[in-house]
Amino acid sequence: MDVRRWKAWVLGAAWLAVLSGCAGTGGVSGADKGSEAYPRGSEAYPRLRIAYVAFPQAGVERPLPITGQLRVPRVASGRVPAVVIVHGTNGLDSRGELHAEALNRAGIATLEIDLWTPRGIGAGTADSRPRDPQATVPDVFGAFRFLADRPDIDPARIGIAGYSWGGVMSMLAAQADLTARFLGDGRRFAAHNPFYPVCYAYGSPRLPFGRTTGAPIRILTGAEDHYDADAGMCAAMIAKLPAEDAARMSVNVYPGAMHGFNMREACSETYVDPAANRGRGGPGRSCPDPAARADAMVDSVRFFREAFGMR
Repeated sequence: MDVRRWKAWVLGAAWLAVLSGCAGTGGVSGADKGSEAYPRGSEAYPRLRIAYVAFPQAGVERPLPITGQLRVPRVASGRVPAVVIVHGTNGLDSRGELHAEALNRAGIATLEIDLWTPRGIGAGTADSRPRDPQATVPDVFGAFRFLADRPDIDPARIGIAGYSWGGVMSMLAAQADLTARFLGDGRRFAAHNPFYPVCYAYGSPRLPFGRTTGAPIRILTGAEDHYDADAGMCAAMIAKLPAEDAARMSVNVYPGAMHGFNMREACSETYVDPAANRGRGGPGRSCPDPAARADAMVDSVRFFREAFGMR
């Protein structure tokens, strides 16, 4: 590990937190920040400790320092559950903030991580992202370790959610062999919530998908997603798994919804991705769907609350 590089990143993250007015565990309250559904000053918006953090990848000899935004609801006592949020190829956007706010309101901490900046990637594209999705698996397990070591987070109730590339990370983090490799101490993510995770690809040489850890997996996708190009693709993927693993997985397909349906941004320009159209490549497009987005946030929060045993 390059200790000097790691210290520089940690100091940089700490100064960013100071400049943002929310360093350490003191932080600022969510009521100061506000949101669309919970405006500034609303009692319904939870008080939060917000910090910008850095942590090393897990299980690699020379780990990259991964950065992220940590949001922890203030509670009277005890530890809170948490969810790691992982962005898609486009990088950090509205989806992560929207999801974090919904989970925070439910009393769940969030850590939205940035996969691209430590790799020198700006707004990601199909050409700039890593060729092998498993290249960023150490990032998400590093996030797990960071959260599990904190005194305010319950290490037995850490979940993961992600979109597109991040959805792939949410799926891969459920594999028993990868979990044993990167954690190796009997710990695991407690719940997985992939959004449109390119279901056609699992079981291929590029994305082998074997036995899972036994944690529940809830897939949310759109019927018009151009990567799978088939509304039944995720259900078909689940049907191919051993019965024990398939029983822990479920999928909600939103009619008419496209890739990126839970984003707030306008529809993207048409882009080309070799992973689109079940690996045949070609053009694709991401578009918001307000109705599907709203329902998906309710679905996701309910899924994690049930998985974490929250009333």
